[in-house]
Amino acid sequence: LARLVQQTVTQAALDLDDGWGLDHGTWSVLCRLFPAADVPVVQLSLDRQRPPAHHYALAHQLGSLRRRGVLIVGSGNIVHNLRRINWQDEAYDWAVEFDASGHG
Repeated sequence: LARLVQQTVTQAALDLDDGWGLDHGTWSVLCRLFPAADVPVVQLSLDRQRPPAHHYALAHQLGSLRRRGVLIVGSGNIVHNLRRINWQDEAYDWAVEFDASGHG
């Protein structure tokens, strides 16, 4: 799967590295979705120094994998900011509204 991602993304050179393991932004989502850990997982780090257009183009390329049945999950800093996290067991109003909209 990692090689397929590497071949699919042509706008940037992707290095394969299996030395890090799963980041908490990946693990914390997948442990709830797939508690048996029975799905292949590839984690792709984003370059936050690149402009939004770069990441939009990357998402467009990754879309072809989705059409092939690959689940793509955006997590980590793309969806949370630990400086603003609500440590209580409740969600921000904007998150509840997003969930209720059917887009989440």
